[in-house]
Amino acid sequence: MDKIRNLSVRKTILLYMAAALFCGFLLSAVITRIAEQTQMHIWWNYVDEEAYFEAVE
Repeated sequence: MDKIRNLSVRKTILLYMAAALFCGFLLSAVITRIAEQTQMHIWWNYVDEEAYFEAVE
């Protein structure tokens, strides 16, 4: 913990930017996954399942 407290300003900014980018990437991946699942759920409410499975076969 002392190493983090004694970092220079440039290294501290770099560390916080890397942490923010990583967290932003994870958050965007989670939000994208939730949006895809919600879209598929809504789509299945309006599709004719019998016609869909006949077309796939």
